[in-house]
Order: sequence, then structure tokens, then C-alpha cells
Amino acid sequence: MAGVMVLLAFDGSTRVALVVGAVWLALLGGVHALWVRPRREDPQPGSTRKTTGAGPSGDPAGLEEPARAPR
Repeated sequence: MAGVMVLLAFDGSTRVALVVGAVWLALLGGVHALWVRPRREDPQPGSTRKTTGAGPSGDPAGLEEPARAPR
């Protein structure tokens, strides 16, 4: 990958593409850090609140609902 980037840097038009690509990746990383990445809530000292983690189903995000009996 580094070799491809070096070869692209030789020509003026592809050099511009490398710079724009680097700026684009930096913007994507900033947006991800601010809005997309899930945040962990640290429990307050003295709090008895249970921290969430992987349950018996192995679903760390708690997105799956438990199975229900058919009606």
C-alpha cells in the first residue's frame, strides 16, 4: 500500500487525490469519534446501578430481545 501511495505521489493530479483522500479520511474519523462511536457511561461513585455487559446471549449491546413463547 505504501508503494502505491509513493507511485501516486509522482504525478501532480494523483498527488492532489492523495491529499484530498487524507483530508476526507480525517473528516470521517472526526465524525466517527463525535457522533458514531458508542459512549460508555461511567457509574457514579456509590451508585448501585448495574453495568451493562454481555448477557447470557452474548449480545454486548443488548440489541436482541429475549425469545418469547409462541402464542
